[in-house]
Amino acid sequence: MIKSDSSLFSAYEWDESWTLTVVFRSNGSVRAYGDVPPEIYQEFHNSESKGKYYNSFIKSKFESVEAGKVTDEEIAEAVAETAAFVYVDEQKALGNTIEVTATLPPLEVPNPRSQMMVEGLGITDDDIRAVDPSWKGDAKPSDESIGEILSKTENVGMSVPKANRTELQTLMEESTGLASVQPVIRSAAEYTEVSERLKRKVSVRDRLFGILDPVRKALWDALQVTRTQHGLILDPIDTSIANDKKALNAWNAEQQRIAAEKQRADQLEAERAAAADQQRRTEELRLEMASQHAEAGDSEMAEASLFDETIVAAPVPVYAPRVVVDTPKIEGQSFRKNWGARVDSLEELVLDVAKGIESIRATGSLAGHAPITMLDPNMPALNKRAKADERTNLFPGVVAFNEPVLAQRKAK
Repeated sequence: MIKSDSSLFSAYEWDESWTLTVVFRSNGSVRAYGDVPPEIYQEFHNSESKGKYYNSFIKSKFESVEAGKVTDEEIAEAVAETAAFVYVDEQKALGNTIEVTATLPPLEVPNPRSQMMVEGLGITDDDIRAVDPSWKGDAKPSDESIGEILSKTENVGMSVPKANRTELQTLMEESTGLASVQPVIRSAAEYTEVSERLKRKVSVRDRLFGILDPVRKALWDALQVTRTQHGLILDPIDTSIANDKKALNAWNAEQQRIAAEKQRADQLEAERAAAADQQRRTEELRLEMASQHAEAGDSEMAEASLFDETIVAAPVPVYAPRVVVDTPKIEGQSFRKNWGARVDSLEELVLDVAKGIESIRATGSLAGHAPITMLDPNMPALNKRAKADERTNLFPGVVAFNEPVLAQRKAK
């Protein structure tokens, strides 16, 4: 996950499955776009206005699904996890800087970030000359040279360049001091004081970001290299595995269907045989009763007994033998249940939730109806409507509010 300064997004991420995940700054909602090619992602990642690029080339071009919401704390954790996931062998605290030592496997670097990437990775002039003796330091090293350097299975230090460490130390100390001051506003003078301090905080933050972001970008590029190679190596076999599982599941499902049909047919046949046997025993009972009346000299009752519907033999429950599914037993292979749900009719679900609400109000229980938690309001749409209408009462149960956002430009 990459933290973003975009006014539209607070963070975004792209992975080897070609899924682009974006987090909207307004409410923390998450949306995942599928089948986004790497070249589209790179253009989005490098664009000066990610919001404009998103609206023009991603929003209506790729299928997407809502993926919940995240908080600022969750975004920060995801960003930290991304920065750490680059084959990290060890992390060392060096004063006020953190050096991450990463072991990279033999990889080919696609579209490296030239000199910025070289500086962020801590590659020295000697490292470059070791693979490119003709390099004289008067131009950026070739892409091939950078790729060969990074392809060595030796540790590559990820750290803040030495030239920026003194400034970083000073800014960190100032940042700590500024962050420790809590805003207290009881007068116009204190309002002005807090505003001036805010200007300085924004300036310090921007300078800190300018020092740290190249390192973060270098880590991200290295991660993208590993993910690209990961996909190139594993995608073919992963696809084949998925196809095999799909074929095995389809065959097993067909065997289950065949077995279920045979089970029903066998049960019907067993029930027909049981009904015929009951009819036979019923006729024997009636004949026996008629014989008894005839022996007693009551010919009228004897005849009536032959057609007496109250004389019925007791039914015997029958169950057809269980049909065993003919699936070979393979060591290490099993089929587990994987239940899911889909909404076939949102209208019917809403109506059932309404019945549940009425039931709770009347009896205190849902009475088997769906709870209101099964419905999730479309907050992006409601926020958009609130911005468009600029009024408090949008719909029953929905109240719009205005929460002004203070914009602070950098001090000149």
